[in-house]
Amino acid sequence: MTSPENSPFPTDSANSPKNEPKPLLPNPPATWDLQAHLPQLERDGLKATQAHLIHALDHVGALLSARDYNWAVTGGLALFMHGFRDRARDTPDVDVVVEASTLDVLGALTDARIYRPPILEVVSSGRGRFYVLTGPEFGDLGVQERGVVEVGLMPTGLHFGVPTTLSGTTTIKTADTAAGPRTYGVLSVPQLVSAKLYALDLRDTERDLDDLEWLCLTFPHEFRDAADMLGDKELLMGFVTKYREKNLELQARAVRS
Repeated sequence: MTSPENSPFPTDSANSPKNEPKPLLPNPPATWDLQAHLPQLERDGLKATQAHLIHALDHVGALLSARDYNWAVTGGLALFMHGFRDRARDTPDVDVVVEASTLDVLGALTDARIYRPPILEVVSSGRGRFYVLTGPEFGDLGVQERGVVEVGLMPTGLHFGVPTTLSGTTTIKTADTAAGPRTYGVLSVPQLVSAKLYALDLRDTERDLDDLEWLCLTFPHEFRDAADMLGDKELLMGFVTKYREKNLELQARAVRS
């Protein structure tokens, strides 16, 4: 077990319940354990600011590019790069699509800032859930303290809504972030629509519904093109149904108030 002074995060032992000491994390590079480490990593990951996320993405992107792996941003950060600025949509993690196998990615992301997923987790899920340390000691500007960021890496073609290739499915976007101006390759709007429709069908979350609503209202032509290319039209009908239900509920609330 790592001593408190070598742990990446403070133990807060003075403020912790006597019978529930906060577990210590080993120093990376290390493989996170489902029972011993993952709960703390998930809790600390929720505290990450956008600046932490950007620095984690920069670090992971540099490691992938060093192996000549093509990669692109997806998820909440991709929406931000496309112009979504609703603070309620601030994302707690980073999602990346990469043209490489999950085992190749596992081999590429081995350094002293990264907690790696167990190989069985990677093989069974087809994706890698990494946790990246960020903070001023790494030269990360715009952050005052160390943070940990969850970075999900998905290989092309293995998941619904994930393109089989990044060629023709990405676009270059530049935006001002909390860590300064950044330019990334991100999934195109039609590809994000497809990914979000699959996510809504799978998870049925309000966040996915809000994302699709924003994409539909902001990029109506691209949204329609993506919908026309869908093989499963029930995905689109599922979004339309949930969108109508949401608006009917809002109208009902307005009437009651």
